[in-house]
Amino acid sequence: MRMYKDDGKEGIPPEYSKEINLEEALREIDRFPTVEGNFIGLINEKEEIIQFVRLGEDEWMIDVPVNQDGKFLYSLQDEIEHSVVRKIVTRFSQVKEWKNLCHLKRR
Repeated sequence: MRMYKDDGKEGIPPEYSKEINLEEALREIDRFPTVEGNFIGLINEKEEIIQFVRLGEDEWMIDVPVNQDGKFLYSLQDEIEHSVVRKIVTRFSQVKEWKNLCHLKRR
């Protein structure tokens, strides 16, 4: 799995995403700051992308970009709790079904 992010201190653009394992990804999620404009994105082995924004201590927004022919069309989003983010990241890294853990809607 690869990660990109902007946490206010370190910026890693998607095109320079770095390899991380599940344990490292969960550590990043647990300590991710709540600052406007910050995000963390993950790319799995199937080249699926999920992004998260921490809105509060136990409040996150998941953002799933939908692309077609290499072009961004729209995002699917939902607001979820921290424990759900951890479950999604775990399943996502294992390339298992994760979408049933949230209610993604087009935004």
